[in-house]
Order: sequence, then structure tokens, then C-alpha cells
Amino acid sequence: MAADEVIIFRDDDRLVLEPVSRNRSLREVLSELPSLDERLPTIADPPVEPEDIF
Repeated sequence: MAADEVIIFRDDDRLVLEPVSRNRSLREVLSELPSLDERLPTIADPPVEPEDIF
């Protein structure tokens, strides 16, 4: 395994070893993601109309 630590737990009759990943910053995680080549649609966001609730 490529980790120094693992989490060990039992799943029914199996013993599971999961490597503990180091805490990475959000910037590190986002830098590894592929960029999106699509445009998001414009969403109409009109102001809220006043409402008499009493």
C-alpha cells in the first residue's frame, strides 16, 4: 500500500484495510480536477415580491 496508516474495519465476514489519505487543501484537490469546457445557463433571478403574511 502507498500509505503509512490504514483504517481497519470489518464488513460482514471481510476484514477491510483502507489507506488513510493525508489532508490536502482544497486548492490541491481542485488543481487535479479537469477543467470544464461548458458554459452554465443564465438563470433568471428576479427580486422577491413583498408578501403580506399577517
